[in-house]
Amino acid sequence: NYPVYCASITSDGLIIASNESSVSIYPEVLSEALDRVLTSDKDSGRLSDLRIMYARVQTANGYNVAFLDTAAIDANMEASIVGALGRLVLGLAVLLCIAIGCARYVTRPVADAWRQQQRFVADASHELKTPLTVILASTDIMQQHPEKTVGEQANWLASIEDEGKRMKKLVEELLAAARAGEREDGAAVAPPDQAVDRVDM
Repeated sequence: NYPVYCASITSDGLIIASNESSVSIYPEVLSEALDRVLTSDKDSGRLSDLRIMYARVQTANGYNVAFLDTAAIDANMEASIVGALGRLVLGLAVLLCIAIGCARYVTRPVADAWRQQQRFVADASHELKTPLTVILASTDIMQQHPEKTVGEQANWLASIEDEGKRMKKLVEELLAAARAGEREDGAAVAPPDQAVDRVDM
């Protein structure tokens, strides 16, 4: 319950009776409120700047006036609004965290697959580099001795053949990994015989 100031006032603005002693309204605020209420063309309303609601009833001798100090009401309302906004912000923050967590959970398999693919490509590149180096070195040595027969350079030819087979195996593994990735993505996959033909070529 909020205290209400009540007063009986003559038409000349003289206060006949009031309960001012039991209501905490500053005298200067009360005086201004009375002046504005007595000259108002409305019998009830709100004086927002003074934080006062009023009601006025005309009597034979003047008016009966009631004032309600809304400072406490306004403070409670403001506190409620601030609390509601705080809860709203907290709720939005929680939802944002949940959304971020869900997004990370959903995209984690994709990120893991991407990292595995990058690691596989790096390993495959490293593995292919060795046989290529051997093949190029063997070819260079053979070119430096064109006078030698094929039989005399059989060891270099065997080395080239071994490394070529090793490269073929690595390329087949790469194609198999690519086909597996396409199956996961739902894309069209080339028939295995076509892939082998391309390798043999």
